[in-house]
Amino acid sequence: MSRNKFLVMLAGAALGFGATGALAQSDSERAYSAELSADAVAKTQSFAKANGFTITDGTNKLRVSGFTQFRYNLNWRDDPGNDGNGDHDSGFANGFELPRTRMILSGNVLDPNLSFKVEGQFSDDSDGSFDLLDAFAAYKYNDEFTVAGGQFQVPLMREWYLSPFGVQGADYGMVTDVFNPGYSQGIWGVYQNDAFKGIFAFDDGGNAANTRYNSVSEADYGLTARLEGKLSGDWARFNDMSSWKSDNGVATLIGGGIHYQNNGNTAHPGNGPAPQFQYLLYTIDASIEFAGANLYGAFVGQHIDPSDEAGGDSYDDFGVQLAGGFFLAEQDELFGRWDWIIADDDRPTEDEDVNALTVGWNHYFVPDSNAAKFTTELCWFINEPGANSLVASTTGSAATGLLPSSEDDQVLIRFQFQLAF
Repeated sequence: MSRNKFLVMLAGAALGFGATGALAQSDSERAYSAELSADAVAKTQSFAKANGFTITDGTNKLRVSGFTQFRYNLNWRDDPGNDGNGDHDSGFANGFELPRTRMILSGNVLDPNLSFKVEGQFSDDSDGSFDLLDAFAAYKYNDEFTVAGGQFQVPLMREWYLSPFGVQGADYGMVTDVFNPGYSQGIWGVYQNDAFKGIFAFDDGGNAANTRYNSVSEADYGLTARLEGKLSGDWARFNDMSSWKSDNGVATLIGGGIHYQNNGNTAHPGNGPAPQFQYLLYTIDASIEFAGANLYGAFVGQHIDPSDEAGGDSYDDFGVQLAGGFFLAEQDELFGRWDWIIADDDRPTEDEDVNALTVGWNHYFVPDSNAAKFTTELCWFINEPGANSLVASTTGSAATGLLPSSEDDQVLIRFQFQLAF
């Protein structure tokens, strides 16, 4: 990587750390995670005023809940070429989709401190299959420490480990879509007091959901740690990405995380040896919220180092995300986001930087609640997605709505309604 680009990257990281974003929630006593140890993965979902349906039998409790997102997209791009659906005379594409419909079972058994969660999602492809996401049991030893095991969303990047129901726009930003470590299987613990939270996990590495222990798609082992320091405000204000006008005072959070994994030494059936490499993913972020306004900034980096036997170069890639919003009225919010993907100069494709800008408006049907929300947003993908192999690998994802193209200036407008129950 060139020195100039590295310096620019550091400047972007400094901006991301200074311009920080907020996550807010009122009615915290009604938050979705209040009775669970979902804090064990620091992935609370704010379903204020939409708490699901609860069945209680003595010390046992079962809650049935979920949410759906219904979306209409309009996409303009030049020279789409063959994007898997044949050549197009026009670069315009439009239509409806349901990017997420989730069902969640949660509660406790035998002991109020012994909790569980099972969450799955109907896929948005043609077969509508049901995919398991979270599936874990957790035990809360005391008010400060919880331990858990099972399948979970890797708790590293700030935006990623929030529920997609609680992000500020229609979906995760491009930086999150490119670098998120996905789901894994393992054990983890959380220590949290009034000012500090630490999350530590021993797992199968990133993107290892629903795998056998000898699967070629999972790491030999993975280690994840995230630390957060709350400088002001309540923890409940950081359960989603909006700052309600009813919130009092300023809330500030600084966080950072690191994930390391080693791949390729675990024996697996068929197809010869797996590629051996070491992978390091790290992030710093900061958030600040006011009464009705918020700022957020994050810097993400990854280092990929193949073994000598595997050959090839090592790569260092980076992402910077800045975002924020403010309420015009109690139920209407304007928001914006900038995503910047910086690929290593040494990649064979000589990848170029890719930038994306998003602006939009949220209308909350119930004040201080994500339970029913309408979002409209405009996304401008400034650079050619095919010029960056990291971004090109995510084209077609529901998160960004980005489609394959060999030209700059792809524009996406989307409208979304989401509802929790």
